[in-house]
Amino acid sequence: PCRAEVPYLVRLSGKYKASGLEVVGIAIDSENTGQIADFIKEFKVDYPILLTVPGSILSRQKAVPMSLLIDEKGVLAKKYVGAIKESVFEK
Repeated sequence: PCRAEVPYLVRLSGKYKASGLEVVGIAIDSENTGQIADFIKEFKVDYPILLTVPGSILSRQKAVPMSLLIDEKGVLAKKYVGAIKESVFEK
C-alpha cells in the first residue's frame, strides 16, 4: 500500500507546498536504511522521511500505511489507517 500511496504524496507535496502543505514520511523499519534510501530514490520522494527509534511506539506500528493530517496549530485533524485514494487527500 505504501508503494501505491507515495506517488500521490509526492504529487500533493509539489502541488501544495507553496500553499503551506508539508508532507513528512515516517519509516517504521528504520534499521533498513539502505532499503529506505532505495525507496526514496525509486519513488523520487522530495519530502523528509523520518526514522523511528528502535523499540519506540512508532517502530512497533503495524497498521501501514497510516496517514495523519495535522493542522497548522499542530492538532491532529484526521487519521487514516490503510491505503487512501488520491482524491481523499485532495479533499
